[in-house]
Amino acid sequence: MRESVRRMVCLRRVWGVFAPFLLAALCACGSRGCGREPAAEGQKSSLPKEIAYVGRFDLGDSARFAWSGSTIRVRFEGASSIAVRLKVASPGYGFNPPELAYAIRVDDRPKAALAVNPGEARYELAHGLDPSTPHEIALTREAEAFAGIDALLAVELPEGGRFLPVPPRRHRLEVVGDSISAGYGILGANAQCRFSFATERASITYGALLGQALDADVTIVAWSGKGMLRNFDGTTEDTMPELFERTLPTEPTSTWKFGSPADAVIVNLGTNDWFGGGGRPLEIRAFEDTYVRFLHRVREVHPRAFVFVVSSPMLEDQMTPSGPGTASELSRKSLQRVVERRRAEGETRIEFVDLEPQGPNVGCDSHPNAESHRRMAARLEPSLRAQLDR
Repeated sequence: MRESVRRMVCLRRVWGVFAPFLLAALCACGSRGCGREPAAEGQKSSLPKEIAYVGRFDLGDSARFAWSGSTIRVRFEGASSIAVRLKVASPGYGFNPPELAYAIRVDDRPKAALAVNPGEARYELAHGLDPSTPHEIALTREAEAFAGIDALLAVELPEGGRFLPVPPRRHRLEVVGDSISAGYGILGANAQCRFSFATERASITYGALLGQALDADVTIVAWSGKGMLRNFDGTTEDTMPELFERTLPTEPTSTWKFGSPADAVIVNLGTNDWFGGGGRPLEIRAFEDTYVRFLHRVREVHPRAFVFVVSSPMLEDQMTPSGPGTASELSRKSLQRVVERRRAEGETRIEFVDLEPQGPNVGCDSHPNAESHRRMAARLEPSLRAQLDR
């Protein structure tokens, strides 16, 4: 195991379950910037029924959410500005002060970063807009699950503004994974940097890039250090098959209803099963049995989806105590057997996609960097397009 991977092991042991939230020190929004402001008078404040929630949200008086890439889409007209009131969780885990962020997209402009702070505050998302033209805002959480539960409390337009229905995207895509899919270390300069909120960004992961390319709403269900059979630290509680069932990943009683089936599901799990366990060999048959059962569950809740089982770009040529050969070789063959078992059971809408090793394209703790995520998306896009365009 490479030295950078040893550093990753140490980091995960320190934080238990490792997962990031993200940076954004600057918020570019027009000529004067935007961000936290006191509440303004004369503005209507509510959660309008026209909001499109992309991802898993617990809806009530507020909209609570915690998974990576959770996105709020709002369309409106008759207003030159828009603001939201957010309640942001304090992630704890010794990060003080945390630097957290959201990504903002205004119409077709490049994404901007919105810096947020733990607690409740009002944030302006855009100003100086043409009120005679409809506008669409997308606000995306960059942090993953362990950063805590955030809440959208209100969306505010000036007097005269009105909300419009948000046009649906062409497809729905769900990504189930671990730190790779959450964007851990994606902005890191090299493998030597440690985890920080400033180096994770869900909005530029391979899943988000596929959503942009395929006109798809993307739900990311990912948590660093989690596995299929066992987590990186060797525990077998709160593995991804369990977390997959939750609306709010840190609340065991929060159950997701699976009301909007996906057109395609990408399952990118196994890195922590093979790397983890405190050096103990992976029980490969048990891993495969668990994987097959999970794919049954995916089919149950996403009846029309094409399922893509993908290999890990992180395993590469490391040796493993789980058998003769490298972790990359063993895991690839294992995933191929899983897919073959499902096909033998009659599953026809499933495919194994072998992602190329990330090589030198690494960020913090040897995780895929932005270039590696672009390559992952490019590798997956033809397979998804071939199925979705049928």
